[in-house]
Amino acid sequence: MNIDSLIITDQRIILRHPHALGLKKDYTDYGYSDIAGVLLDKGIMRSTIKLTLKRDEKPLELGKLPNSLAEKGYGIIRENVGRFQAPFSTGYANAPDAPKAPK
Repeated sequence: MNIDSLIITDQRIILRHPHALGLKKDYTDYGYSDIAGVLLDKGIMRSTIKLTLKRDEKPLELGKLPNSLAEKGYGIIRENVGRFQAPFSTGYANAPDAPKAPK
């Protein structure tokens, strides 16, 4: 898949695909509820963000990103994936603190 540009929002990830010699563009978007996992493969100068989608076995790779932008994008994606998952699917990460016993 040829990706011309990538937009990461607080609601979804949008990929822009050029075709017809760049005269036309298609868009694909992925909501954070469609993402099962995210992995950052960091290189020396460039990094790849790998997204595991719930409906596909093959991960979606967002590659050739500068390290600083990849790290920032990875953080945003991880935060929003946790926010959009079912309330108990991420374990106790988002649960309030347990009440303390009286002394």
